[in-house]
Amino acid sequence: MHMLDMQKNLKKRLPEYRRVQLHPNTFRDRTQSAIWEFTWTESKEHPGPRRAIDQMYYEDDGTEYALYMSGPAQDWATTREQFDTMLRGWRPPAQ
Repeated sequence: MHMLDMQKNLKKRLPEYRRVQLHPNTFRDRTQSAIWEFTWTESKEHPGPRRAIDQMYYEDDGTEYALYMSGPAQDWATTREQFDTMLRGWRPPAQ
């Protein structure tokens, strides 16, 4: 799974990286998709505990999309609500 490779790189770069979830799912009827959620502690740009979520999927033509959002861990409920709204409204670019 592509996201497992990405996770290996993030473990090296993000202080205190911790996976919350990473598993295949179905997104917009695409079975080649996965949801990935993780936390880490940022020390530079946005100091403090952070949390992120990424919905990845492939179109039939092989195009990969990654819908990603992150925010302060203490505001996760708001960030997750915004992410879910984004997913509901997402449309890939016109081909």
